[in-house]
Amino acid sequence: MKRLFLSTLVLVFLASVQYGRSQDISMKPLLEAPGEVRASKAFQRELWFYSQRAWPDDRIPADAIERVAELRKTASFQKPASSPYSYSPWRSIGPSPGRYGTWGNISSRIPAIAVDPNHPGRLYIGAANGGVWRSDDDGAHWTPLTDHEVSTAMGAIAIDPDNSDVIYAATGEATYSGSSYGGMGILKSTNGGQTWTWLRNGLPLGAVISRIRIRPSNHDEIITAHGNSGIYLSTDAGNSWRRMYGPRTDDIFYHPLDDNILIASGPGGIIRSTDAGRTWRKFGTGVPNAKRTHVDICRRRPDVLYASTYGEPKGAKVKVYKSNDGGMTWVQKGDSVNFKGNQAWYDFYVRAHPVDPDIAFVGTIEIFRTTDGGETWQELSRGYSGGPVHVDQHFLEFHPDNPSVIYVGNDGGIYASSNLGESWRNLNRGLTLTQFYRIAADPQDPDHVLGGTQDNGTQQTFGDVVWGGAFGGDGGEVAFSKTDSKLILGETQNGGVMRSTDGGFSWKAARSGFTKSEKAAWVAPIIPAPRGGSKFYHGRVSLYVTNNAGTLWKNVADSVFGKNVIHEMAISSDEKFWYVTNNRTVKLSVDEGRTWMLISQGLPNRKITSIYTHPDSGKVVFVTLSGFGGEKVWRTAYKGTGWFSVSGNLPQVPANDIVLDPDDPDRHWYVATDIGVFVTENAGKTWAELSTGLPNTVVLHLDYNRSGKLLRAGTHGRGVWEMAVLYRRVLPPGNPVARAEARRAIISWDPSPTHGVVNYSVYRGTKTGLGRHVANVGTNTAFINNGLQNDVTYYYRIRAVTWDDSSEFTPEVSATPYIWQGCLG
Repeated sequence: MKRLFLSTLVLVFLASVQYGRSQDISMKPLLEAPGEVRASKAFQRELWFYSQRAWPDDRIPADAIERVAELRKTASFQKPASSPYSYSPWRSIGPSPGRYGTWGNISSRIPAIAVDPNHPGRLYIGAANGGVWRSDDDGAHWTPLTDHEVSTAMGAIAIDPDNSDVIYAATGEATYSGSSYGGMGILKSTNGGQTWTWLRNGLPLGAVISRIRIRPSNHDEIITAHGNSGIYLSTDAGNSWRRMYGPRTDDIFYHPLDDNILIASGPGGIIRSTDAGRTWRKFGTGVPNAKRTHVDICRRRPDVLYASTYGEPKGAKVKVYKSNDGGMTWVQKGDSVNFKGNQAWYDFYVRAHPVDPDIAFVGTIEIFRTTDGGETWQELSRGYSGGPVHVDQHFLEFHPDNPSVIYVGNDGGIYASSNLGESWRNLNRGLTLTQFYRIAADPQDPDHVLGGTQDNGTQQTFGDVVWGGAFGGDGGEVAFSKTDSKLILGETQNGGVMRSTDGGFSWKAARSGFTKSEKAAWVAPIIPAPRGGSKFYHGRVSLYVTNNAGTLWKNVADSVFGKNVIHEMAISSDEKFWYVTNNRTVKLSVDEGRTWMLISQGLPNRKITSIYTHPDSGKVVFVTLSGFGGEKVWRTAYKGTGWFSVSGNLPQVPANDIVLDPDDPDRHWYVATDIGVFVTENAGKTWAELSTGLPNTVVLHLDYNRSGKLLRAGTHGRGVWEMAVLYRRVLPPGNPVARAEARRAIISWDPSPTHGVVNYSVYRGTKTGLGRHVANVGTNTAFINNGLQNDVTYYYRIRAVTWDDSSEFTPEVSATPYIWQGCLG
């Protein structure tokens, strides 16, 4: 069976391992990547996102994502008609954009850019997990186009040069990040992106597509380069596809003078087709095989080509080659240049100027340019030395009418230059693409929201859709004190804890007390003490507690999982029950970390992504599980006795977080998944999708703000979204029954399904539709009405009452007391 790799690390470094369920299968092959790669942030980010979805295996079934899409089309996730809850549509609260240091406005990773050749100022971008966006004014304003299509993970975009209403958007991002989602084929629009058709006939499952090209002489022929499955050709405008070449392919283009000729590149070096892509052969000499190879051609001088490699047999260094004879022979250029390519498995391209053969660009962590045919190279972006362009480069596009204008996409979004990189314009304003790991809102001020992001630090807002950077790095967990809004903890990747004591306006490191060189998870748990104040909990290899908001940490539980880190953590509301997880293992301490008991027996062998205690009972705990297949939400009572699934009809996709409604924790829960947010109102028997307005993207984290009655969703590609629980309509009691006896009536009913009922009020009258209040019975579900007249009909109605609301009346029921015949002489 074919399998889906979500990352080039798997493609490049993993051995071929059989897919299985044995927990003995580990992610060890990933860790056999070269040390230089393992040390990079991009690799650690990859490992965190990818491994939890594959765990305990090293691969994900190729058809997993497609099966999920089909499920969304056919399954019913409707909210019950009798629901006591009403939810507003989701709305975006940003960042639109965020801000980050000298880079200014930032959005997130953009691997695809296309410039409309027929509409001045019209640009299209494809975002990592954020879909296709369009600007009609050269990036000043943006509109999302594919929020509700089958996939928002974008890899490449192509526009028909003669009819630019025809657009092809290839799904499946080929930047090879661990958070790069496999695709669902091609999206095609014939009306400028207003509507889309899903094309997939003949395309491989889970494909990641790095390039898509339209044949100049026949626009029905479309060819694609796949980062995990070779080259595919369509001869009927995308309706069907055939595989033309097997190995992974990084770049492809038609020859500008003869479109029977195509040139492509990949781990096997440079290849060429002379029959419009039907057959392929190795081409040219001088470019060694490498783990990744990109190639481009000067369109006005097609005898000049540039190629760049990463991971040749003798090392991971990026090298550049140039051909002056149409690709027949190649010579290395700039061999003394440090192209900063230590993570070019992730961020890498080469582009030749379409007119001037002496100009070319290489993108790695930074952007490099040559103006003398490759002899010397200048670093243009200087992202790590105060420059205005974000680091980690993924794509560069030339303006078709003015090739001095370039557009670049990187981990921070999109930037433009009108002078080949001498100066830059930031085009990120209005883009909402940030990839969040975690979010949290101030319990007292719902407008103050913080979130840790992928490669764009920790962002925060005080109510504006434009967010500001709190501190840098990859962000992670964020936590507000429950009672003091000035006290906030956050972190950079791998547990670099930061603290603010002035409500988020200033931050400093908060790591005093940690064991030197102690490891922590990529996103390490930080939890505010449920009782508030300046007490917080933090999980690394050991469990730490601070009583002064991070000024000093105390190790209270050493090496809970041996040398392994704590992944998730939960503390009960009375702080008597401490839960920690590592992969699929759960441990519990009831003596403040002195001893631990294993309680995960009976759970499926899947990675635990969140753990949550019941607010009214620390003995009850919930977990969510990652991976494709199997039930995703489980709960237990004290000491793990009898784990049981509360997944109901929840889709079997990675579940990333769970939140219990603090006002109805027995029944009303929310779950974040890779395909959206789901809610249950009946303790997991059935789940409904809360989809109105929410883009189709990965949701990694949820935050429920009790003071604002707001549910927030931290997405991994479309920023933060919120919905209001508009009101909680108190439902009336059910099935009222009246029974008559001598001089009395007995009224009974089923309890209201609404949580928090404190009283049932009984009304009585002797005419239908009328009546007055006669009794409050607390939470009892029966009332005996004594002292009535015989042979008089009494009409009863009941309503449920909470602390701040009441239900409608039940339907009327009647009873007519009578004289018992046995009492007559």
